Order: sequence, then structure tokens, then C-alpha cells
Amino acid sequence: MTKIERAPLFWGMSRFDLTMSVLTLAGVIIAALTGAIFWHQLESMETDERAWINITAKGLNFTPDKATGNIALSVPVTIKNTGKTPAKIVRTEIVINKVFGKPGKPGDRRDVP
Repeated sequence: MTKIERAPLFWGMSRFDLTMSVLTLAGVIIAALTGAIFWHQLESMETDERAWINITAKGLNFTPDKATGNIALSVPVTIKNTGKTPAKIVRTEIVINKVFGKPGKPGDRRDVP
């Protein structure tokens, strides 16, 4: 008996080689998609686990001092530490500038010393 030779199907590959190539390519695509999904989940988990700080101010209180003529300004501020992981280092900085001169029209710029 003589063996029947089959011609190569695609790029010189047999049917088996072509099937294995297609399955390997599908596996690589699935692995890349799975890696992208895991990477996105990791970023979401890191954002979810971080500390969140909420700062609220409740009105301004002006108290004049008749003896010196100065005005004391107080602002009650509440800092709430939220999130799944608490903030360990919280720094605050409050800056108040006194503006000299007469008030101008809305939108006018004045130099702040």
C-alpha cells in the first residue's frame, strides 16, 4: 500500500499545525485580556483602599475687640477621616492675607501683599 500525501493547507502547514496555531493565538489573546482585567481591578482596589479626608467649614464668626480695634475671625472647621484605610499623617495650612485699599468693582484685581 502506498501512503497518500496531502498537500499543505496554509503557509506550508498541515491541518494539525494550523489548528494548534489558531488555538495558541486564541490563548495569547485570552491571556492578554485577562491581564488587562486584573490590572484594572488592582488599580480600583488601590483607589478604594486609600484614605479620604473630608473638610467642611461652617460659617464665619467676626468678634470685634473694642480695646484694640482689631477684629477676630474664627471659622469652625471639621476634618473627617473616611475611607477603609485611615490617614496617618494629616497636615493643614491656613493662610489669611489682609488686602489694603478700597474695594473696587467686581472683577478688578488688587495686589495682595
